[in-house]
Amino acid sequence: CLAGWEAIRTELALFHTRTDTTTFAGQIDVLYKDDTSKYRVVDIKRTDKEVHKNTSNFGKWGIGPAASLKDTDFYKYSLQTWIYTLMFERLTGKQIGNPLLVQVHPQQTEAHEILCADLQNVAHNILEVEYNSAHYQDTSNTTPSQQ
Repeated sequence: CLAGWEAIRTELALFHTRTDTTTFAGQIDVLYKDDTSKYRVVDIKRTDKEVHKNTSNFGKWGIGPAASLKDTDFYKYSLQTWIYTLMFERLTGKQIGNPLLVQVHPQQTEAHEILCADLQNVAHNILEVEYNSAHYQDTSNTTPSQQ
């Protein structure tokens, strides 16, 4: 995928403030312009662990607006990258394509490009929808009778 893409910027800091004054901040590793002239956020992950949608979540799930997501590195990284993507889009008004993860590690012979899960709606809800965080308590380490 990255072949033919133009690297526009590295380490681009972003922020977003919700109406309830909750502020989100992050840093895009690499911003590319792809071969269709869309901007693309690429997040580089240095890990030798498996990063794909079929990794087991061992029964663990997200919380709050992400409660439907498996608690795995793939979904956490995808969500993080989608949040950065939406923050960039809202700050600049530029058309942006689906984000990518690039997995690198000294034990790998080559980098692995991984298309993020489509979590645009979940990222939007996290950035825009105010919710009572007390309502979303982490119950992943409790039994159903304790909930």
